[in-house]
Amino acid sequence: MHILRREAPAIGLIAVGFVVALIPFLRVYLPVARANGMHRFSEVMLYSPSVLDIVNVGTGNWIYGGLDRSYNPWLRPALPLFSKRTVGFTPLLLLLFAAGLVLAWFRWRDPQSAPIVTGAGAAVLGWFLVLHFRAFTA
Repeated sequence: MHILRREAPAIGLIAVGFVVALIPFLRVYLPVARANGMHRFSEVMLYSPSVLDIVNVGTGNWIYGGLDRSYNPWLRPALPLFSKRTVGFTPLLLLLFAAGLVLAWFRWRDPQSAPIVTGAGAAVLGWFLVLHFRAFTA
C-alpha cells in the first residue's frame, strides 16, 4: 500500500489522461451506436478469440501448419480451418513468452525488473480480458 500512496499523483494523472483520451473515441462511437444500434453480446462473442485460438496459426503456416491441421478437427471440429480468429502465436513464441513470465515472476521484487514485470502482467491481463472459453469471458 505504501507504493500506492507514494505513486498516487502519477496514478491520478494517468487516470485523467485515460479519460481525456476516451473523449474523441466516444464522440465518434456514441452517435454511430445510436444510429445503427449496439451489437448484442452474443454477436461480439462470435469474433472474440477462444482459448484455442491462442495457438491457431492457420493451416498455411509453413512450420506449424501441419500441427494446426492435425489438432483443429480434434479440438474444434465445428469451426472452419481459417476465420477471422486465426491470429494465434507460434508454439515457440508462446514458449519464450512463458519463459519470460517465469523469469519475471521470480524477479518481481527487483526494481530494475519493474517495467518488464508490468508489461508482462499487462499482456496476460489483456489476453485474459479478450479470450472466451465456451460461453464465458472476462
